[in-house]
Amino acid sequence: NVVERTPPYVEEILPGSPAAKAGLRVDDLIVYFDGVPVSSIAAFRDLMSVTRPGQTVKLEVRRGEKLEPVELKLEEKPGK
Repeated sequence: NVVERTPPYVEEILPGSPAAKAGLRVDDLIVYFDGVPVSSIAAFRDLMSVTRPGQTVKLEVRRGEKLEPVELKLEEKPGK
């Protein structure tokens, strides 16, 4: 399963989304989620599945050669 092995990276940022508000950028590689190493897209999805709207998570992303901290405030999905 390729999702189990693919590092979690940002493929797209929707205008006005929590990711856009947090300052995430296309091609950022998500390395840590609240201090927990994130090894794959599947692991990132698992971590996101236990978070709730209104919660703020601290990500560390690799941007180029540097690690950058990002605080992401989760919102309710549209249509819910």
